[in-house]
Amino acid sequence: MSQTDTAKINALNKRSENLSKVDVDSSSYLAQEALTLAKEANFKRGIAAATKNLAICNYVNGKSDIAIKQFIEAIKLFEELKDVSELAHCYSQMGIAYYLQYQYDNALKYYDKSIELYKKTTNKKDLAGVYINQGISYTYVKKMDLAEINYNEALKIYHEINYKPGFAPAYNSLAKIYYAKKEYAKAISYYKLAEQYSLKSNNKYHLITNYNSLAMCYKELKEYETAKTYSEKSIAISKEVGSVERELFCHETMADILFSMGDYKNAYASFQNYASLKDTLFNQDKNDAIAEMQAKFDVEKNQQKVKEIELQKKIDDEANTKQRILFMVVIVVILISLVFTILLFRNKQKVNSLLEQKNAAIQANLEQKEVMMSEIHHRVKNNLQMVSSILDLQARDLTDEKSMRVIEDSLSRINAISLIHQRLYQSDNIRGIKINTYLQELAFDILKNFSSSVTTTPIQLTCKVADLNMDLESAIPIGLITAELITNACKYAFLSIEKPEITITLNKQKDALVLIVTDNGIGKQASINESGTSFGTKLIKSLSRKLRADITEDTSEKGTSVQLKINSFKLYDI
Repeated sequence: MSQTDTAKINALNKRSENLSKVDVDSSSYLAQEALTLAKEANFKRGIAAATKNLAICNYVNGKSDIAIKQFIEAIKLFEELKDVSELAHCYSQMGIAYYLQYQYDNALKYYDKSIELYKKTTNKKDLAGVYINQGISYTYVKKMDLAEINYNEALKIYHEINYKPGFAPAYNSLAKIYYAKKEYAKAISYYKLAEQYSLKSNNKYHLITNYNSLAMCYKELKEYETAKTYSEKSIAISKEVGSVERELFCHETMADILFSMGDYKNAYASFQNYASLKDTLFNQDKNDAIAEMQAKFDVEKNQQKVKEIELQKKIDDEANTKQRILFMVVIVVILISLVFTILLFRNKQKVNSLLEQKNAAIQANLEQKEVMMSEIHHRVKNNLQMVSSILDLQARDLTDEKSMRVIEDSLSRINAISLIHQRLYQSDNIRGIKINTYLQELAFDILKNFSSSVTTTPIQLTCKVADLNMDLESAIPIGLITAELITNACKYAFLSIEKPEITITLNKQKDALVLIVTDNGIGKQASINESGTSFGTKLIKSLSRKLRADITEDTSEKGTSVQLKINSFKLYDI
């Protein structure tokens, strides 16, 4: 293994770690790439770091069970390497993964292991962070005194290393303990300390929490005017930063304060604001509903299997009985044979009746599954829209143009997938979608976002897509590839074109699908088939491999034409 290979793997893992809390998909992609290279090179440290990064991505995505298994793998490797710092970090992250699964006792155990190892290192900032996280877990198991000790330990470290960004959350956590103990005056003193450090660091999100919490404390002390003033501050800052979720809780606090003051009219208005904002946010009820539907589906599926087994056992038992009776009838007398024939006829009618009931039950079960799958597609579409909204909110706080472009591209890709789920839940056929209608609607959505910023003349779109009913596993990568090609054309092709045009063609030729996206722009400076470095180019190549597609590209003065010959796809007959 060369030093170049080692450096590349370490760089991929470092980028993945930095992106894990801001761009989980990119972080996961980089970690997977690092893991593949590290295994090929038998680079143990690279394998351990990539596995740890994949685990972090999984718990951020809500897959804590998978994350825990990956952390265990990473821990074994770091133990072999005797890397105390990485082991401490893994145990800390294991604690977070168990916390997200509401397994607070396991979370506390791994936080203890992490603290023990961090004490052997010079990394005091991360040690303080583990104290904070463990303190939060202590509050959920009602061990407030231990939580208070943890928060004070964290504060002591932050003061020792003069790490000012840690002061506000630590004081905030201490204040929550005293609020829970109904020691409101002491809680107020800590919330005001947190406020001071939030103001110094200009952390408006911490200020929202500080002011809303102060409003709650003063309300409990019946100092309603002061409580109202702080509540108004928290609402104003929530609106300023565009934090809908925080504004939701601030309106709830304001409604409670106004109601206690006897100002029922304005209290009702605040509650209406709270209800309106709540409807715009994805909440746990939706997750519970999907989980309940899935559980119900699994139970019914198991019940159906049990019924089928019991029915088959009845049929087998009856068949054995018939054989014994037949044998006895043959031995004894012809008369008994006649009686047996009559019994056989009656039993056949009974079996047919049971089979008809079984078939009817199976058909009803299938229809119910289709309804449930349609609802799941609907909820997936809503969840993707929520992700888009969250990314859009995050983009508003960004000033870096490159980061904003990355989020805009991510929104376009999410829209491509969301559109498929929207069409599936609106359609009677949930196994596939009309690819011509989907691609045309997807293209119009992208052009609508780009036309005004790219050229003064609207971009002319021509769709020559065959009327094919396509499987979801094939439609999603084709839609994402088409979206990337149209987006690239809109970004780079029409800078000086008076009548911009884009043509999409998709036809079935023998055993393959041929997708062609053409523009009349100025042409590209770099080919897809060259060693592209952008995420969009890597995405097109990755999806093409999934479809077993051959890519050819033709660039000239008349524009650019990209053709994919897709060899792996699935169609459904309606």
